[in-house]
Amino acid sequence: MKRILKIAVPVLVILGILYWMPFITVNIQEGGAQFRVPFGCSLESNDGEKVTFRSLRSAYALEKDADNAMMAYGESKCYGKTYYYDKSNDVSYYDVETESGFPSRVSYLYESGNACLGWTEDDEIAWPYGDPMEVDLSITPEEAMALENPWFVIVDGVPQNEYVFNEFSRNFKQGVCSYFRTMIVEGNEKSLVDIQLLTPENGAFYIRTRNADWIEEGPYPRVSEIEMNGEVWMAAFAKNSSKAEAIPLFRGR
Repeated sequence: MKRILKIAVPVLVILGILYWMPFITVNIQEGGAQFRVPFGCSLESNDGEKVTFRSLRSAYALEKDADNAMMAYGESKCYGKTYYYDKSNDVSYYDVETESGFPSRVSYLYESGNACLGWTEDDEIAWPYGDPMEVDLSITPEEAMALENPWFVIVDGVPQNEYVFNEFSRNFKQGVCSYFRTMIVEGNEKSLVDIQLLTPENGAFYIRTRNADWIEEGPYPRVSEIEMNGEVWMAAFAKNSSKAEAIPLFRGR
């Protein structure tokens, strides 16, 4: 009996370590494709957007090992997302999901092809409305609101098409990469404010402000709505701090 216990105890300890603790990642061949996966995994399904593996190890161990497996593909960042390009399968992984159970499961979420192919740092500042310096400021509020990508228009402090502002507000609150142009009309003076949300996970914004004579531009770590004198304003902050001074951009509603 003692001899059996001497053998059984170390075996149980080893099995416990393999089940709970992160271990190593390995390459497996399944269906003509090769995947880098946590040790002890086998392919369960691949639906064209998510590839799932099953294992007798814990979901915790699978998640930690899957994170290491992703790094083997190399990290790339573009369009506000982080990708891991698997050249052999020509897919770009962007997230890992795990499911507890017996067996446990780990899934790689992916997009077909190299998601960052052709991306350059210049693309970080991309203005789908065009360069604000090239805008003809003789455009009327009605024309600006009727464009294919309508601008948010404020005339003498009164928003004219608040739904555009609300859509942008919803996007940036959800961390969706988005672009937004506001035309502000004060009497005979017109100005533009362009905002681009670059990296949702870090809250990085790039802002260009332009009137008839000059343009200012630069990055800001935070943009949010604030209340000023009972009104909602969109404001930028030069520092990502609760004590940072707000730089009002325009009144939202």
